[in-house]
Amino acid sequence: MEKAPLFLRLVILLMQCLPIVPVTVSTTTPMVEVRENSDAVLSCDFRTEKEPNPRIEWKKKGTDVSFVYYEGQFRGAFAGRARIKGATVTLQRVTQKDAGEYRCEITAPHDTITLGETNITLTVLVPPHTPTCEIPSSALTGSMVQLRCMEQQSIPPATYSWYKDDKPLTPSRMANATYHLNPFTGILVRYFLRTVYIQSYH
Repeated sequence: MEKAPLFLRLVILLMQCLPIVPVTVSTTTPMVEVRENSDAVLSCDFRTEKEPNPRIEWKKKGTDVSFVYYEGQFRGAFAGRARIKGATVTLQRVTQKDAGEYRCEITAPHDTITLGETNITLTVLVPPHTPTCEIPSSALTGSMVQLRCMEQQSIPPATYSWYKDDKPLTPSRMANATYHLNPFTGILVRYFLRTVYIQSYH
């Protein structure tokens, strides 16, 4: 008869020593990159200690924090073009305006720790557009001329190549000019050794 109370005390002690697992929130893809006008999946996985119906909220962080998903509905620009499964959100037909940092929040009032969150950064890739070019019509002997091509919409930033007579230019000295190329700014510098006239094509 004396062993029973001792056994019960041991069980209670073990239960007290077991670690409590409060609400936990995680993501499998903290950095998401998708092309413009495609779908973006923002994963959010959670586990609660004992809360059967946790509250799920999604917010977009910026100068102001705005709601994406709140009280069981998508809000603002996300209404009608997003869906949720569990706590994972799929944004449809994303544009550059959708790029940014998102936060998945899980609130479990009955847990020891009532709030958990995870952050996801969405990058929307934009293909290069037709660049604008600045090309002078002529150059004097001994002068330096910059030929510029610029395109500011692509993400990641575009790189540039120049061609002469349908052949790619490389940094090399030619009969009447020395070339210097910058593939990241789109600037071609030419050092002319005699007067030439340049024809630009659009």
